[in-house]
Amino acid sequence: MKETYFDTNVLLSPFHAGDSFASESLRILRTKKIHKITSPVTLVELCATISRLRREGTLVLEKQIEDSLNRLGPSGQVYALALFFLSFGSVKVAGMDTVAVAPFDDLSFVTLLEFIEACRIAPFTLLRSLDNMHIAAVKMMRRQGRIIDYLVTCDKGILGRREELKRAVDVSVLSPAELIESMRV
Repeated sequence: MKETYFDTNVLLSPFHAGDSFASESLRILRTKKIHKITSPVTLVELCATISRLRREGTLVLEKQIEDSLNRLGPSGQVYALALFFLSFGSVKVAGMDTVAVAPFDDLSFVTLLEFIEACRIAPFTLLRSLDNMHIAAVKMMRRQGRIIDYLVTCDKGILGRREELKRAVDVSVLSPAELIESMRV
């Protein structure tokens, strides 16, 4: 079974009104043919994005889910939805626990290796902060022995740099539609 790292936007796509990858994302989230993982970065990004989308009114949920959420406060709603999106797609969060001293000359602190790697690759990827964190997480997971076959994203910035990222991380970067085609899901 192929191990596939999911970017946050794939988890949200089926529930985000007007998302161009909604049907493909739904299809791959429902399949049992893929071992789906992500990193703690996704949990942070989910909470932030869920908050924004709910405020905008573009997160489309069934009435039953909305009714259940109404019993919770704002933070409880966001946390419950983050867990819902992860469990809906059977996506496991693969936590990283390796720390190191940050290699900045006059600044010394201990942090997760993903943060150090995200800083290191930023000048080369030219991606946004959380996108670099996802790329760094995949790289660190592979360095620690995980076999990750694909990184799936709806992000045009990441997809547009897929060749450079493939060379840097040695993982194929695909859109949800490309994963469906590649794996015949």
